[in-house]
Amino acid sequence: MFLLRGPGYELALVFGLVGPFVASLWVALGRSRAPVFGSLARGAWVSAAVLLVAFLGGLQSPACERGQAYALMLLGPTLGTVLAALCTEAALFARLRSAKLQRIPRALIGLLVPLAPICIGLYGIYASPAVFAYSEFVGYFAGPLYDRVEYRFETLLSYRAGSILLGVGLSLLLRKQAVRLGILCLGGYFLVRSLGDQLGHETSAESLSRALSGQVRFNGCLVTYAEEKTSRAEAELIARECSVHLGELAEYFEVEPEREVLVRLFGSVEEKARWTGAGRTYVAKPWRGEIYVHSSGYPHPTLRHELAHIVAARFGRGPFRIAGELGGWIPDPGRIEGFAVAAAPHENSDGTLLEWARAQVVVGAMPPLRRLFQFGFYGESSARAYGAAGAFIAYLREEYGAGALRAWYGGADLEELTGQSIAELERGFHRALERETVPEVVQSAARARYSGPATLERICPHAVDRILARAERTCSLDPRAAERLASQAWTWEPRAREASLFLSRCYLGAGASDEARRLLGPVPGEPPWTEEQKREGRADLDWLEGRAERALDAYRELLSEASSSGQRRALWLKIWALTDARGSADETLVRELLARRAGPVEIVSYLAQSAESEESEFLRAYLLGRALLSLGQPGPAADAFLRAQTERAPSLEFEQENERSLMVSLCQARRSEEAKQVFESLDLSTRSAARRLELEGIQRRCLP
Repeated sequence: MFLLRGPGYELALVFGLVGPFVASLWVALGRSRAPVFGSLARGAWVSAAVLLVAFLGGLQSPACERGQAYALMLLGPTLGTVLAALCTEAALFARLRSAKLQRIPRALIGLLVPLAPICIGLYGIYASPAVFAYSEFVGYFAGPLYDRVEYRFETLLSYRAGSILLGVGLSLLLRKQAVRLGILCLGGYFLVRSLGDQLGHETSAESLSRALSGQVRFNGCLVTYAEEKTSRAEAELIARECSVHLGELAEYFEVEPEREVLVRLFGSVEEKARWTGAGRTYVAKPWRGEIYVHSSGYPHPTLRHELAHIVAARFGRGPFRIAGELGGWIPDPGRIEGFAVAAAPHENSDGTLLEWARAQVVVGAMPPLRRLFQFGFYGESSARAYGAAGAFIAYLREEYGAGALRAWYGGADLEELTGQSIAELERGFHRALERETVPEVVQSAARARYSGPATLERICPHAVDRILARAERTCSLDPRAAERLASQAWTWEPRAREASLFLSRCYLGAGASDEARRLLGPVPGEPPWTEEQKREGRADLDWLEGRAERALDAYRELLSEASSSGQRRALWLKIWALTDARGSADETLVRELLARRAGPVEIVSYLAQSAESEESEFLRAYLLGRALLSLGQPGPAADAFLRAQTERAPSLEFEQENERSLMVSLCQARRSEEAKQVFESLDLSTRSAARRLELEGIQRRCLP
């Protein structure tokens, strides 16, 4: 695994789990004439060995944020290992002073001392809303594997200030020198730990409840939110959506509905990361009956998925109420995530769950089942692993019923439940997928969707993701600074050159078309889907530089190759601007959008003031609706989409997206009767299975 080849978060975590045990056992089983200095020396030797291994590994791997990586190693396992050795010496000192403690073998003390903080950290994650942990010996555990790991050094430094006070206090007391100072240091240590909630070392349910003090209750769902960051209307939408999801999930798994689920709704990714440790990743804690999500529009993209984890807890096992070995103590990520994906497939998609799985087989990206339902799950990219596991669970339910699913999740043997071996089940699964007719747009997008490497296979995933996120934030203000940041990521991970696409748009917005064209040039070994996007970017530049006919030819050629309905809509809009709207103010508007000089406010202002024309009525109404919806005005947006609904759409993709946007905006505006009438007027027989499922789902959740 690339992640363990050099200094960094992952290696720090591994050494933080191993180094303290080595140092503690060495102290416990060894002898020294100067116990305090001897234990410190042994801890230092183990720490030096840890740093040497990290350094040698770093010589063979890219230098990914080397300064931060070594800082994390020093503040994590290096300091933790020395502290573990000193704490073991203190435990041995206490053992000598107590007849009862002398019965405990020294080796057992050497194991218990480093084990105790790990158990305390795990209990903190179990008993609180947080998924991160700070530990005396390990250092810092960030939480979700797939999330962007942020090094919160200021928080780690304040935590380690307490660790240093503990180490100094124990050293002084063990040497019986400056005892008062030693007691004062220990008092300082306990003071720092008591302020952990305020300093960001931990998150308690009480402090989070104070931060998210707003409440909305609706039919089995309690949504808490920060009133100054999230509107009550949004919280009410989430609560209503949640209640419908819970009923449908109970029906899917054939269990009784949940009594009440707590939904912690955060106003932003940053706010959620501050309180839980998970920024981009949505989190469920089934044993607590809680999920943690941030505002992501309506319908919420992952609310149902996280609620599926909560409902599955009804038949999960162990303290975490999940699927896994040893009574649920060892999680099976394939079953845990697969059940949620099957019960909550992504709705806003060009294909159904099984259609995507069939396409996954066709492009050779379907992993073997035995690899999925164990920790090999993390050896696949999230798209491959989640999609394959979810499709297999959906197949099992269709063939063997919800009862078999519940039993398998609860620990029963799958082969005994079905009477078939895993190999036979896999063959049956693939035969079922062969019956699926895959839409052309799904097949063309599959290779790009499933081509990404697993997180464990990437060289510097967290560093690359952090730097690219920083580059995106900087891009609109200073494209050159953003490119300097992105170029760092490119040296570590060549795939990160895909960032040249958003950088070119930033240069375009800044009026630096030469720089934009430079970044849109072909790169040897580039995947075809990236080159396709670059071709569209070069066509945009041709249009903005006055070569409209050349741009139009490129758009038409790209339209025949487009791999998603979203891309087809964008191309149709540009073709319309260069044909029907050629020379009009509408063409100017689309050009301004391309050049990133117009946003939702400018679109609304322009369309409200300019004259209508029969040729562009649908697109004008559609664009107005999209702009109003993004500005948080669902009522006026719905009116615009209704106007578009009466006009002829330029393509099927626009017609379908207008239907979806109209249903969403009517539901957001609480105009459920109108939404019902619109839904009943649609001819769903002409829509794909995925689109039918999406519209039906929106309608079910559209409550008055």
